[in-house]
Amino acid sequence: MLLGGISMSKLTIDDLVKQEDEEEIDIGIKEKNPYQELYDLCKSKLGENNLFTLDTLNNLANYYRDLGAHNKALELHEEVYVKRKEILGKNNLDTISALNDLACSYFDLRDYNKAAELQNTVYNTRKVILGESDSDTLKALSNLAVIYSYLGYNDKVLEMKNTAYNALKDNLGEKHPDALIALANLASSYSDLGDYNKAVELQNVVYTARKEILGANHSDTLFALNNLANYYSYLGHYNTALEMRNTVYNTRKEILGTNHPDTLTALANLGLTYSDLGDYKKALETENTAYNARKKFLGETHPDTLTSLSNLANCYSDLGDCNKALEIRKAVYNTRKEKLGEKHADTLSSLSSLATSYSDLGDYNKAYELQNVVYNERKKILGENHPNTLSSLNNLANSYFELGDYNRALQLQNTAYNALKDILGENHPVILSALNNLANFYSNLGDYNTALEMRNAVYNASKETLGENHPDTLSSLINLANSCTNSGDNNKAFKLQTIAYISSKDTLGTKHLNTVTALNNLAYFYSSLGDYNKALEMRNAVYNTRKENLGENHLSTLIALSNLGGAYSDIEDYNKALEIENIAYNALKENLGESHPDTLLALSNLLVSQILQDETDNESIKKSLNAYFENINNLKRTAFSIKEVSSRRNFLKSFNEIYELLKSCVFERNIKDLVDYLFINKNLSFEMDVNRFHNEAMGERLSLEEVSHMISNKLVIDFYELDNSKYGLILIKKGKYSQCVVDYEDLISGSFINDEDIKSFIGSLEDYDHIYICPDGNLYNLSFERVLDCLNISYLSSVQTLFKKNTDDDYTDQLVSFVYPDFSGTQSEDNDRGDTKGVLYGSYLEGMFIHDIYGERSTIYSSHQANHDNFFNTKRPRVLHVSTHGDYLDNENMEPMDRGILCLSGYNVEDNNFGYISAKEIQYMDLKGTELAVLSACNTGLGENISGEGIYGIRRAFELAGCQTLLLTVEEVDDFNSAIFMKSFYERYNQTNNVYQSFKDTKEYLKKYGLVELKELRDVFEKEMKNKIKNPFVYTRNLNEFNKRIEESETIGQIVRKKNNQYIQEDWNGFIIQGKIENA
Repeated sequence: MLLGGISMSKLTIDDLVKQEDEEEIDIGIKEKNPYQELYDLCKSKLGENNLFTLDTLNNLANYYRDLGAHNKALELHEEVYVKRKEILGKNNLDTISALNDLACSYFDLRDYNKAAELQNTVYNTRKVILGESDSDTLKALSNLAVIYSYLGYNDKVLEMKNTAYNALKDNLGEKHPDALIALANLASSYSDLGDYNKAVELQNVVYTARKEILGANHSDTLFALNNLANYYSYLGHYNTALEMRNTVYNTRKEILGTNHPDTLTALANLGLTYSDLGDYKKALETENTAYNARKKFLGETHPDTLTSLSNLANCYSDLGDCNKALEIRKAVYNTRKEKLGEKHADTLSSLSSLATSYSDLGDYNKAYELQNVVYNERKKILGENHPNTLSSLNNLANSYFELGDYNRALQLQNTAYNALKDILGENHPVILSALNNLANFYSNLGDYNTALEMRNAVYNASKETLGENHPDTLSSLINLANSCTNSGDNNKAFKLQTIAYISSKDTLGTKHLNTVTALNNLAYFYSSLGDYNKALEMRNAVYNTRKENLGENHLSTLIALSNLGGAYSDIEDYNKALEIENIAYNALKENLGESHPDTLLALSNLLVSQILQDETDNESIKKSLNAYFENINNLKRTAFSIKEVSSRRNFLKSFNEIYELLKSCVFERNIKDLVDYLFINKNLSFEMDVNRFHNEAMGERLSLEEVSHMISNKLVIDFYELDNSKYGLILIKKGKYSQCVVDYEDLISGSFINDEDIKSFIGSLEDYDHIYICPDGNLYNLSFERVLDCLNISYLSSVQTLFKKNTDDDYTDQLVSFVYPDFSGTQSEDNDRGDTKGVLYGSYLEGMFIHDIYGERSTIYSSHQANHDNFFNTKRPRVLHVSTHGDYLDNENMEPMDRGILCLSGYNVEDNNFGYISAKEIQYMDLKGTELAVLSACNTGLGENISGEGIYGIRRAFELAGCQTLLLTVEEVDDFNSAIFMKSFYERYNQTNNVYQSFKDTKEYLKKYGLVELKELRDVFEKEMKNKIKNPFVYTRNLNEFNKRIEESETIGQIVRKKNNQYIQEDWNGFIIQGKIENA
């Protein structure tokens, strides 16, 4: 704290316990004291304007300052200054000394701007009168540096303190008290900048010198030892800090007595160290003793008493008694607001702590409201780039995150991180903490790659700055291991978690938060490896330690209890699992509410055990599933707010696991009351993707009852994959719906349609205007036209899309076509793109036919022009036609939307990274308003089906980009047959503008006249390609293939296609239509 007078203050920063306050206390006013008596005597004998009388008034002011009565001290210091200025003049050194004292009083009251203004005057006046090397001038400079540090001017402070210290050392000697004070101030600056090792080095010099000169028991020596303990604590050397603080406390107690304010401050600091060590019960006991003594001897509204009360609230919070912490924090805030005003720095700190309590209790709206007040007030008072303002911005970001506004949270956290980095440097512990928060946000949002990159940076910087065994470093190592797990590198994750656990246990003890967290994570690995007994042992240890340290109702304890239930479930002790999981779920529900993410996670664990235990009755399961799906709106809103598709998928992973359980309950346990949840939440992530890409809100999804009354004379067959051998079906027709289970073999053979219950519900397929198929699992690659021998069929990614209005965005009245890409070159065997792609001569002919039909209304990109950039830059054509090879890469380490590709010019050139376009890129194209995308390529319908999410790949990408209807293939399609189909389709579509009718008519036409079209195609090939194909052998081989195919087709009277090098009859059902059919 700052001391006034001509002698410089002992200004050191005690970050753990604030000993100053802003309120006036009622000590020493009711009873006379020696300072008051001496002042009264001088005033009566010498007069109130006598200089000696003013000296006694100044001493009285300092007396009140030492008691913490800062408002009273300010009043008296101001009186001294005004009278000295009037009597001696404003530049008299005694007047300047009084101004220094007044600056100190403003500093005590946290009015740092006013303190800086006055202290600056003191410094400049002394510099003019005494010279810049005078010790009193240098002490004023040192004081000014301290005030600037509180204003966040860290770039100026270190230089100022260095200047003051070096000059004082040269003038007075390095062991002079004022030089040591300046050195202590310099140590505090290094601490503020995160260089704790340097702070320890300098503070050790101060402590050693004071001990040598003043003795080990002198108050200044103990003050220096206390600050040294602070810096060791920041370095994570908690046991060293504990030893030092014990020394300070015991010495003060022996010399000053148990209840002296300095002794109680030392006791309060001890409590903080116990908390650092994870011994929360000891911390509570210690802080409680300090609080009760301060309340008794200083009064319940004394600043030190309120500090102890605030520390007590932190202890209760650490132990999980969030309601008790809230009650105490309310009391502290209200008292400070009454005594100091609502905009005072300490009042705002109390308000921020109060917001934290509301957050701990799940009242995120209230927490946000309070954090917003704190941030705006600090921004107004301190400026938007002050560290305290940026700390509030960080807290506000957390509030947005808790409320599910992840994008806003990321935006604010990024702002806080970048601003703090500019002020403090990228390796400051505060910066690393902010970066760690960013990583947590990205991880929780499912962006595992970004989180991994950030956590790597945090860990490496922490290790370099703080040392590999610092608690913050070990915590960052635990987080890094979690990121490795999320990214699929389980071996590395297991190795890192093991290192973190052993190091934490050896350094911090078995009960520390880091140790227990690492042990909890290790249990996950042993469980995933099938060593369920080892995992159970660890889960038990985690739960018991948390219960002992935090109490049985702490959030972390209850989560550990839920995990313990899961461990019992793994060893098939379902009765024990259910007993434990019910306790955990009900406690979390009571404490956090039914829709809190942690409550839902505990409910998920309970559901797994209920379903695995055969004896669990359906009513109990139904009750749990009802509770889950009735309380996931917040989860859905959060998922919808996530921008990145892959991140949203990761975020919804736990939801999809429950969705899998729901399917088994509806179809295998036959709990029919749950079928609406199943239907409404199918392919939820697809619906979110579509709405996000189309900038539309996520509205309520339609129930089965609603759909059945809106469907008119259509039939919907909605499939649900149960396992490799069975599928659930929901059948919907006008006014009715039903459910059943069928075997996969019966599906692919088409015999399922003759099942007695299905036939009874459906009747005849011919009775419906149209049939919509919503596939799941392997059925995405099945042609139901072929299976059901019915052409009146199209496909949906989600039944819900039937009732969405088509976009009315403008489009260009053009057909844009990409045909006949340049596939020269050869891929190596170890490439990651798949096989070398062959030239598509039929694709060239498709381009010819389209140009002949559409003329100037078509833009044809062929050969080298059929490249990545031209494709990606295509915007809103009416029709987009793509005739090339499609593929779905066999690389499970890639994101699903990266694996689906369309091959373009340059694909076979291995060092060309633009020889294809991925589904991930296509989804970001602007195809809003595009009526039709025709994917005349092999395997364009392939993709990865993720249960509950739909299929990922090319077809999904075009829907997300805005295409209303897709014509695509679900199997390998013959190059020349594809050309025939497209020619016939576009001839009809150009006349009718009706996609589906043209599609059906084309199939019916080609079943009759396909052979005629094949012969015509051969003639066109012979005419157009003879000179285009440079290699005569290639030309002859293709012509021979035409003739052979014609010969085989004439033999059976129908056009044929090749499959596995065998000719089979072409039924044209490899082509399908996906999307809503207008006027069907």
